[in-house]
Amino acid sequence: MFPPMDVMDSGRMTIAQDPTGAMFGVWQPKNHIGAQLVNQPGTLCWNELQTPDTESALNFYSQVFGWTGEKDATGYVTLSTGERRQAGMMTMDESWEGVPPNWTVYFRVEDVEASAARAEELGGKLLMPITDAGDLGRFTIVQDPQGAMFSIIQFSVPADPPPGY
Repeated sequence: MFPPMDVMDSGRMTIAQDPTGAMFGVWQPKNHIGAQLVNQPGTLCWNELQTPDTESALNFYSQVFGWTGEKDATGYVTLSTGERRQAGMMTMDESWEGVPPNWTVYFRVEDVEASAARAEELGGKLLMPITDAGDLGRFTIVQDPQGAMFSIIQFSVPADPPPGY
C-alpha cells in the first residue's frame, strides 16, 4: 500500500495487501520492539486471518514469513513458526457476504460479559453475541466508537491460555 518508511527512531513499517485482499502491517523494530506483554488479561493474545481462500493465503504467508499451516477437522488453520503458533486462519463462506478479507486481533479478558458490557457503556457495539469457542473459551467481536473492530476472549483455562497461544 506504501513503501517501507521510518517511524522516527522507533522502527520501520509498511502496510501491504495479501493476494486474498486482506491488509496487514509489517514492523521492523529499532527503539520500539513491539508488544512485550502478551497473553495476559487486557493484552493481545491472538491474531486471525478471515479469508475466502485459505490455500492462497497459506502459500503467501509461508513464503513471506516462513509460517506453516495445520488444518483441523473444522477447516481452521493454525499458522506456526516451528513450535510457536503465530496466528489462525478461517475460511469465509457466503454467510460473510459484504465482509472483506481481514485480519482481526483478539484481546484476552478475565470476564467476557463484563468486558462486553463495558465496551457498550463506552460507546462500542457488539457485532455478534458472546459465542462459545469449544474448549478454548468464549468470545465476541466489538466495534469501537470510531469503527475499528476487535475480538475479546475469555479462555476456559483461568491462569494461562493453551500452549502456543
